[in-house]
Amino acid sequence: MRQEPGKHVLVWGLGITGFESARVLKQRGHEVTVWDQALNPVLQTRGHALSSMGIRVLLDHADCPDLKDVDWVLISPGVRPSATAAGPIFQARLPVYSEIETASWYCPSRRIIAITGSAGKTTVSTLTAELIRSLGFEAVLCGNIGQPWIGILDKIKPETFVVLELSSFQLKFCSKFSPEIGVLLNISPNHLDWHADMPDYVASKLNMFRARSAAHFAVLRKQDQDRYFPEVAFKSKRIYFDQMTAKTELSDNYRALLAIASVYGWEEKAVRSVFREFRGLPHRLEYAGEYDGIRFVNDSKCTTPLSLKWALNSFENKTVHLIAGGRAKSHDFELLNDELQKKVKQIILIGEAAPMLEKCWRECGRIVNAESLPAALKAAVQGATPGDTVLLSPGCASFDMFSNYLERGDVFKQCVADYKAALKGSPSVSGVK
Repeated sequence: MRQEPGKHVLVWGLGITGFESARVLKQRGHEVTVWDQALNPVLQTRGHALSSMGIRVLLDHADCPDLKDVDWVLISPGVRPSATAAGPIFQARLPVYSEIETASWYCPSRRIIAITGSAGKTTVSTLTAELIRSLGFEAVLCGNIGQPWIGILDKIKPETFVVLELSSFQLKFCSKFSPEIGVLLNISPNHLDWHADMPDYVASKLNMFRARSAAHFAVLRKQDQDRYFPEVAFKSKRIYFDQMTAKTELSDNYRALLAIASVYGWEEKAVRSVFREFRGLPHRLEYAGEYDGIRFVNDSKCTTPLSLKWALNSFENKTVHLIAGGRAKSHDFELLNDELQKKVKQIILIGEAAPMLEKCWRECGRIVNAESLPAALKAAVQGATPGDTVLLSPGCASFDMFSNYLERGDVFKQCVADYKAALKGSPSVSGVK
């Protein structure tokens, strides 16, 4: 545990991370003020709970509070550092930390595996925790995956493995956070509406390597280092998981997990076993069924070209019938041409981005346009043969056709269920026959 910067902390943001941070810091003897510029029933409920603990809560408060007695600031990951209200904080030169940095001061375990990346971090974090538990060790999974680290410190023992999924938002204000293993899965332009620019985004991802001792490990891809940060000096031992094995059919998820296992001397057969039994997370390469010899996979969470590239590399060559499209968040889709030519039998396009994607991918094989997701699934099934995979991995946001990626994925899974019913002669409600 490092020395604390002072007793009076201002927690900016009353999301679940801000709430748990304020609660735990108060329990540990800090004087806490919580500030949020918004006001809604959820924030009011959280504010009442914190007020009952003796915490000062400021909601619907546009301007930065008086900083005269504040020693340091904890900024929640949802708060943009470029916000106008942040000006007084930086002008006062107050120490600013994230919940991740703060939780690391109090965590009794040093067995911390931190995983970040522009794509794949939820899946790899979950697989890592599954691997650790399969070997008989205790592991907690927290961070960006939904459970703030600081809120579960009392459940962690010195021998517990802490597996953290971390976003660039959570890493932005980490200066001395030093996990036992830091994993950077990949980097591509993302969240540039939050970060000042691409170098700022990359710098946030690299923060978990900056305070490292030689005993710690950095797991990353050599190609990302060469492209985005060739001049950055690492104090940690680097393991390039894209160079670990000559078996080109292995996915990056597998290689990253193999690299983590190598640090602790765990055998590859344990990694193989975890992969064999893993059924995927909801809307993240989620197994949605196998009918008539055709496998269906729901990857609705895929909203960027890099996420789509990551997904395609999880499948055998020339077996995928890809359903892609929606509202594009970037225009880097030509970078996928090699993967599409290797992995995909046909491409079915939906949504606003369909014309742009058809233009980018016109050299990548058969392309079909569909007016709806049910129509896309029907087209994919008609072109598929036993052993093929129908993959919903849009590479785009969902808001042109759905309320969110969850609804998009649920509609896809319902279409698959209706297809199965149609095979049995039952009536179809989705139009997939």
